[in-house]
Amino acid sequence: MIFILVFVLIQTTNTNAQLVSTDSLVNTFIREQQTKYNIPGIAVAVISKGQIIKASGFGYINLDNKVPATPTSIFAIASIDKQITATAIMMLYEQGKLKLENTLDIYFDSIPDFWKTIAIKNLLSHTSGLSDEVSEKINDRVLIEYTTEELFAHIKKQTLEFETGEGWVYSDANFFLLQLIVEKVSGMSYSEFLKTKMLEPLEMTHTATINPFKVINEKATAYWKSEDKSVIVNTYRYVDFGPLYNDIGTSVLDFAKWDNAITYNKLLKQSSYDLMWTPFILNDGRQVSNLVDNHTLLLLIIPTDMVGYYINSEGIKECIMLVIQALQFSVCMMTA
Repeated sequence: MIFILVFVLIQTTNTNAQLVSTDSLVNTFIREQQTKYNIPGIAVAVISKGQIIKASGFGYINLDNKVPATPTSIFAIASIDKQITATAIMMLYEQGKLKLENTLDIYFDSIPDFWKTIAIKNLLSHTSGLSDEVSEKINDRVLIEYTTEELFAHIKKQTLEFETGEGWVYSDANFFLLQLIVEKVSGMSYSEFLKTKMLEPLEMTHTATINPFKVINEKATAYWKSEDKSVIVNTYRYVDFGPLYNDIGTSVLDFAKWDNAITYNKLLKQSSYDLMWTPFILNDGRQVSNLVDNHTLLLLIIPTDMVGYYINSEGIKECIMLVIQALQFSVCMMTA
């Protein structure tokens, strides 16, 4: 669906008549897909050469109260926020406050012996060997609330799926530990670091950590499809995983600012972004990009052909960010 949208927009020129015609075609296409897949609400932004050329909302971000979706609606972006965590690490790296080769025993006490071989670069590249598990379940059900300490304790009980640097497995545990390292190195809470070092400088005013028990203006309700294909509330989003593991929520307008920050080096030097685009090499010399479909990079988790940041979350809740760097062209689409 997103690729059709991109191709429609790429072929536009700068004449007003053609832009209006294309905008109408895009609107029609989105509404058709919204109806076809029964999507409650959609917000979309299109960025060309650093400028937003389209920003629109379709449908509702809350069905109970018929709250319209707009370009400032706040959607949980799930694992897209890993690139934000990775950027925080690289900011500290540029300041000389950490090395990517630093191992976990530098930052954590009373840890399993095998953690002492895991370096920051292994967390960033998903080559630590840690499982993709952060929160403990009881009778295969998550709790409604966790503390950071509980999540950390659960990760410490895990065994490695493979020796560090010998393989690749996507793991939220890696980036949870990176968030803790940001706190330890910066001397700030993770949320305060994001606020003062990223969100405020970039003027991202519609971005926040989503605590499900707090009222957040313009926050989209998360939905998914039941077995009979009807739309129901996604109750998983009503679990409080604490200030680190809770989702970050943002709007398409704010994420356009984030896209520009990455594209035009507003937070990091070009050398750091080059490193973030470099495929990771395993202990035996194999390149991670040869092992993993669509997930190849040391930090940003972006495909090899430099197209996209993509995450498809549970059910019908989706967040898509597609970037074509060679054309300086991006599309951001978020759905409730």
